[in-house]
Amino acid sequence: MWKSIIEDLPEEFIRFFLSDFEILIDFTQPVIFLDTELQKISRGLRKGKRIADKLLRVSLKDGSDQWFLIHVEIQNQPDPTLPERMFTYFYRIRDKYEKDVTAISIINYKNSHTDGKYYYKYMNSEITYIYHEYNVQKLAPALRDSKNVFSFIIMSAYYDEFYKLDEQKRYEAKFKMIKLLLNRKDMSKQKIRLILNFINDYIRLQQKSYAGKINDFIVTNQKYSQNMGLEELYKSEFAKEAKRIEVKSIKKGIEKGIEKGVLKEKIDVILRGHSNGISLPILSNITGLTEKEVSQIINTYAI
Repeated sequence: MWKSIIEDLPEEFIRFFLSDFEILIDFTQPVIFLDTELQKISRGLRKGKRIADKLLRVSLKDGSDQWFLIHVEIQNQPDPTLPERMFTYFYRIRDKYEKDVTAISIINYKNSHTDGKYYYKYMNSEITYIYHEYNVQKLAPALRDSKNVFSFIIMSAYYDEFYKLDEQKRYEAKFKMIKLLLNRKDMSKQKIRLILNFINDYIRLQQKSYAGKINDFIVTNQKYSQNMGLEELYKSEFAKEAKRIEVKSIKKGIEKGIEKGVLKEKIDVILRGHSNGISLPILSNITGLTEKEVSQIINTYAI
């Protein structure tokens, strides 16, 4: 999710986390994501489903370009190897591409002792590498009334961890954020759609009654539902996910009675919608499957 939202809102991300550099950046030029270059330098480094690394190239107003290394690590416990990994990224970029690079790390654990610094000393040789570290748990409390678009992303990560064991608080925090988001008049429908999807996916609610209340609010909110209800949201995200998710065959028991060649992303959309309290008729309309087929998929795949 973090990789996707950075790709979808690169300018907003840079203005939030790299505000010291934004005056130098030419935002009329596209932000380039150097996925191939990142893949080459990240071989052998630790990865995980809640770790997201991005390498960005932006154009500066003086005609040159600048590389930014972005490391997002959403873990419950501190990782003492993080500073060394950040340093490894740095020297591999310098060695392989001979590029200047500035780096930031975004973490989400309460007690961090890395402080954005890697220090190495052996006999009479030593090196100190400093990068900018943002801790969501420390950053978020000051963002409750922030107008910055990316503050919704940070607050989602914050609430997901801070209220991990309190379903009532998770619901209240999620509802408040969505209400604030839908009342924003300075944001395009596209940005609202992207951020709403992130919040919905990130802060999962176990109680379907809570999820249903939030979805009912989204659908019935007059200002919002006239332009984009929840059904339209899922349709748009379904179209985008079709490009990202590898198509695989589904279980034989589900394939029977469903059009041959059904895409795996339909299952993902159904399960995601079901976990957020979306009704069978809406899921059926979104995916083009019958309600019976949707029900079969939920009964087979839902945890």
